[in-house]
Amino acid sequence: MGDRDSDSDSDSDIAAFDPNLFAEPAGFRPASPEETVTVYEREAACVQPGTPSELTLHMIGGRHSLWAHRIWNAGVVLARHVDRGVVATRSRRVLELGCAAGLPSLVAALNGAEAVVASDYPDPALLAAITRTCARLPLDSRPAVVGLQWGQADHLAAAFAALPDASRKFDVVFLADLIFNHSEHRNLLKTCLAALEPSPASTIYVYFTSHVVKWVDRDMNFFNIAAESEFGFKFVEFDQVKASAMFPDDVGDLGVRETVHCYRLWKEVWKAKIYICSIDSVIRNSRMLGSGSLIPMMLVFGAITLFLYYSQTLSSESVGCFKALQSANDALGAANVAESVPVRFEGHKVWRVAIESETDLARINTLHEQVPTLDYWTDPRIGSHGVDIRVSAAKGAQEALAAYLEKFKISHVEIIPDVQEAIEDQLRD
Repeated sequence: MGDRDSDSDSDSDIAAFDPNLFAEPAGFRPASPEETVTVYEREAACVQPGTPSELTLHMIGGRHSLWAHRIWNAGVVLARHVDRGVVATRSRRVLELGCAAGLPSLVAALNGAEAVVASDYPDPALLAAITRTCARLPLDSRPAVVGLQWGQADHLAAAFAALPDASRKFDVVFLADLIFNHSEHRNLLKTCLAALEPSPASTIYVYFTSHVVKWVDRDMNFFNIAAESEFGFKFVEFDQVKASAMFPDDVGDLGVRETVHCYRLWKEVWKAKIYICSIDSVIRNSRMLGSGSLIPMMLVFGAITLFLYYSQTLSSESVGCFKALQSANDALGAANVAESVPVRFEGHKVWRVAIESETDLARINTLHEQVPTLDYWTDPRIGSHGVDIRVSAAKGAQEALAAYLEKFKISHVEIIPDVQEAIEDQLRD
């Protein structure tokens, strides 16, 4: 009986509890700022049929700690360059870091990019605003939106997962007004290096303004770090564009604060398919050692070949791997030059070939069929700074390539003998 009375008292206490007892009074704290909406107008001459002439950009409300609440001049200039074809994105995989409003990502998607990933710091409110912006595009051209913290390798997993397949990484990375984050230069470059497909056609576009004039040197140090051996990027400033200063009342040379600098970074990658011995010689050697060794041998040779194929440079690790494979090949008695194709540079030439149109791209893609003695090349892309081709020393190879390029008026130039010699020296050591 007593227990029943106790339960009754508890029920009455709960019923009497005022749920508004701890509610904050009206006006106790400022309300979260509402999103703002900005409309970006594309240049009429750049609007392709069936694509919008205006883009509605959802911006996070208030002053965001990462400055993601503004449309930055560098992003606008980069978007214009994509629309005009100065920055090629058609059929490419594009990653934008620190996208904020995501304007360059949107324009890249509208210009035929194979895939676009708009990324920014994993702040839920910020990512929600970017997602609302991207959702305004048709589903088949809509950028994916992911949270990504620079320098965190595991954060790239979501960006890679947004690609249509795992055949390659990103061809292009956009950085629009990010390098004012001086403490993040190295992290930005780590993310770029990890995100890019290892090919000399892969490109980073860095657009920025030095908003604080006294820190111009700090901004420019980004490129000094990019050139360090850890990253090995080449870079060039290919344009400067004047725009109204983002902070007109600040001190310092107005001309500096009104200038958007446009840089392109790339990495000269020696990416080659290296077949140390043919399948025939592998099979023959497996017979010498016993039929049970065939599968393990093919796995070993395949793994080492893939390692060399995807190496971003012919580094000391790659050279060591190559030497180990050579030793294994010698031990198996398969050193017959007629059946093996070791990496050799004596007598070879390296040419850089321009890719300026779909026609050029198609012709270069079938080049190995027209010039069978060609034994090295890199992935071609339209509008890239150039495609590097190593021409075999075999009789007639260089003449055949020259005749082919001349026939179709494809620009080309012989280049980088110093790099060639450096790699030869590495292989001899």
